[in-house]
Amino acid sequence: MDHKCGVPYCFKRKNGSIYFRYVYPVSLRRKLPHLKHMFRMSLRTHSIREARRRSRVLLLHLDSVMLQVLALSDAEAKSCLERELRNLRQHPIMTRSYAEVLTENTEQLALMNNAPESWIGQSQKNGQQPVITSPELQAKVVVGPTFKEVAEAFLHEKTASEEWTGRTLKNRAAKVRNIVEMVGEDKVFTTLTSVEAIEIRDKIYRFPKNRGKMPNIRDKSLAQIFKMSPSDYDTIDATTANSFLSIFKQICEFAVPRFHDVNVTTGISPRKVPKAKRQRKRSFATLNTEHLTALLSAHHYREYEKRKKVVYTADKFWVPLIGMFSGARVGEILQLRVCDIIHSDQHECWYFDLNDNHEGNRLKTDNSRRWVPIHSSLLSLGFLDFVSSRGEGNEHLFNEVIYSGQEDDSNSFSRWFERTLRKEIGWSQERKETFHSLRHTFVDNLRRMTRLHDWEIAAVVGHLPSDDGLTTSRYGTHQLDLKRKQQIVESLDYGIELSGLSWLRYRRCFLD
Repeated sequence: MDHKCGVPYCFKRKNGSIYFRYVYPVSLRRKLPHLKHMFRMSLRTHSIREARRRSRVLLLHLDSVMLQVLALSDAEAKSCLERELRNLRQHPIMTRSYAEVLTENTEQLALMNNAPESWIGQSQKNGQQPVITSPELQAKVVVGPTFKEVAEAFLHEKTASEEWTGRTLKNRAAKVRNIVEMVGEDKVFTTLTSVEAIEIRDKIYRFPKNRGKMPNIRDKSLAQIFKMSPSDYDTIDATTANSFLSIFKQICEFAVPRFHDVNVTTGISPRKVPKAKRQRKRSFATLNTEHLTALLSAHHYREYEKRKKVVYTADKFWVPLIGMFSGARVGEILQLRVCDIIHSDQHECWYFDLNDNHEGNRLKTDNSRRWVPIHSSLLSLGFLDFVSSRGEGNEHLFNEVIYSGQEDDSNSFSRWFERTLRKEIGWSQERKETFHSLRHTFVDNLRRMTRLHDWEIAAVVGHLPSDDGLTTSRYGTHQLDLKRKQQIVESLDYGIELSGLSWLRYRRCFLD
């Protein structure tokens, strides 16, 4: 009687012997009707651990054989399969390592294609028995997926799990593509050695900076660039190179045990970055009264005539103001729906419901899901009249903007703000005076003008509370009701005159 033993594709007999069983593919059983349902073979061990290892080797070998048998004619397929299975029982390969079997498959191909002797491993030089013996199959050995295929599977996993999204996904996907180019698209993953992995590590630290912009290298492949002298081009800094190396190591870790049983990057460590060379990430600027006055003095806030080449929409009026008085991110504002503008009868206030409940909505973190009271300055400018004019339900509040919910979404509002408005009002790109600076300014003004705990401000802007230390941020729960949040938001005072702003004027002059 057969018993389960906890090893995939295996079962245990009453005497303790563990057997491997392989169900033939349906397509092969149709091709060869005489075949039994499955192939069985003793693993010649009572050890669960050893059975698990041996079964993986057998599974690899049989998968390769079956794929190639399917490519043969019916007569050839039958004779080849019988000969291969008979040889497998007489000369079992399961006692050999997974990596060794795959490596020998590759070496066998190299021999058959008259490859240079340097390609041929010691096992072939010593005349060791080939893994696949049937002549018909030796020219069609399957040795596993290429590095590119494994990297694509890794990237798909990161995307499907939403671990990488937005700008993070875009930047890291580019690194994955560059790593594939360094390794080689057609490189069989299981033939990658530890020595080659170290060579890839060294190439990463020689990776060119601004590869697509420098005239002397932008049209060259990485192989051509690495043949150049390091003095002929600038290389990426060590911090960036370490992030490259981290992704390379992650790909190799991801492949175990999906595609390989060895991680060739084990023991490869990133280079230490000297403290003096560590670059501090520049933070977004905090805007002063002059900056905010310049923003609210832009022509569309003060003038009555349209300018050429400017498409006037509601978002150009409201989104900067909402950013100023709520501290919300630009993406959180652009994906607002009409139903997200809610009145609380209990607390007698209007608030923004920032959520990811709607299709296409995306929030940066779990803490970004929050309620933010609407500042009285926005209400006095006619914000509720604007909302009532936008329809109801799931209608987008700013339906003129195509926003996909991605962090780095290139939408019409962001392009206009960065390329047109910022130049008009004199904000500096070098000093990182951007739309996101409104969020920093909101936080800094609350912190400077009021005696608030940081966790109270964090509850409004959607940050992880941290001022009370690691313990309270992990185990405590800082929650504020709408009334307290309203008091915090209303305490904000930029000291800027808003009387010259009018939604009614903007709508009449630029939209009607």
